[in-house]
Amino acid sequence: MVLFFFFALMMFIHIVRTWSSENKSTSKKINEIVYTLLTLAFGIYYPFLLLKFGSNKKGIFLPNILEELTLLGNIFIVGVMLCVFGWAISAKIRP
Repeated sequence: MVLFFFFALMMFIHIVRTWSSENKSTSKKINEIVYTLLTLAFGIYYPFLLLKFGSNKKGIFLPNILEELTLLGNIFIVGVMLCVFGWAISAKIRP
């Protein structure tokens, strides 16, 4: 989990340092932001994934919320994938 947060922080620092670069297009900026958000989201989601599939026990601290967080994480991941897919299709359709 710490590793995912570290990578997200490094990616965020890279985005801030290279934001005003002349040779960086808008699509590259959006891609970097999406990758950073996905890395951060997976860093938050990873412990709940381990609690869900790591053993037959329920969650340690909040035993009833584990299913809701798993559903929320899946909805977030699928939602981001659909947004990226829609963005790619709209970029392909444009002349």
